[in-house]
Amino acid sequence: PAVQVQYVVALYDFAAQADGDLDFRAGDRIEVVERTESTEDWWTGKLNGRQGVFPGEWILDSGFQVGTERVWALVWGTEVG
Repeated sequence: PAVQVQYVVALYDFAAQADGDLDFRAGDRIEVVERTESTEDWWTGKLNGRQGVFPGEWILDSGFQVGTERVWALVWGTEVG
């Protein structure tokens, strides 16, 4: 069976602090390679052909439910009102 690829969206810019960190900008769509149940942990992801770790607290998990439409609108710049 095919493995389902999961993506998350960066809520903030993150500059790599050490070798192995994955830097990204707010709104980037990151492919999740490895994750834990907690967003307080560091996850592993891929972006633009690079792989590295990033803080789970800085992303919007696709499973996030409360206020999702508004958050997506803010991320993609389509907020109305």
